[in-house]
Amino acid sequence: MDVLGIDTGYGYTKSFTVVSEIQKKLIFPTLVSLYTQEFSFGSKIGTTMVNGKKYAAGELLMVNQLPCETTREDFVGSPSYMPILRYVFSKTNFQGNVMVTGFPPTFYRRKGRKNFQN
Repeated sequence: MDVLGIDTGYGYTKSFTVVSEIQKKLIFPTLVSLYTQEFSFGSKIGTTMVNGKKYAAGELLMVNQLPCETTREDFVGSPSYMPILRYVFSKTNFQGNVMVTGFPPTFYRRKGRKNFQN
């Protein structure tokens, strides 16, 4: 079974994939930016549209010193959270059908969990 696990933390997001018994992990800073540029210092930074706004995520934001948003109490399920998930999918090329997420304990709330499951 192909599986993708994602743990979005305050400082870093960690992911682990198992595809055809091949294991792969990815660790990157949990950084998100509303993004307008397409290139910065020659590096193409991938973007994701969420609710009509363009976001970028990942280590290139820090490398290129772009203004970033990090995790906050209402981060999980927010428009800023979605680019983190998209970044993991783009870097891992995951095509499976099982994704498991882990949230920092302060993000866990019964109401938040219910909203995420819907």
